[in-house]
Amino acid sequence: MRTSPDQPSTISSLKTELSAAGEGLADNADVLRGVLAGCGDCIKILDLDGRLQFMSEGGKRVMEVEDFGVLKGCPWPDFWAGDGIADARRAVETAKAGGTASFK
Repeated sequence: MRTSPDQPSTISSLKTELSAAGEGLADNADVLRGVLAGCGDCIKILDLDGRLQFMSEGGKRVMEVEDFGVLKGCPWPDFWAGDGIADARRAVETAKAGGTASFK
């Protein structure tokens, strides 16, 4: 999958490409886990309440996390400081409503 800095990849586009590659491949958790493990980016998956459910290996390295189990279920906005907390909460609410939130 090729992306540019102004067009980040998404799980949705990844699933589309995997579906085109082979029937059932997009629903194969092992394949998706392998793709995410090979990515150096800090990828987090949150539940609808904004709590951490997954962090990529690249994310664990960047955040110096040895045991994700300690962080699993923690509110993601709590990892931010100052105005970032409110911005993160808004991003979660926007995503929850089906929107796309850009957050740095």
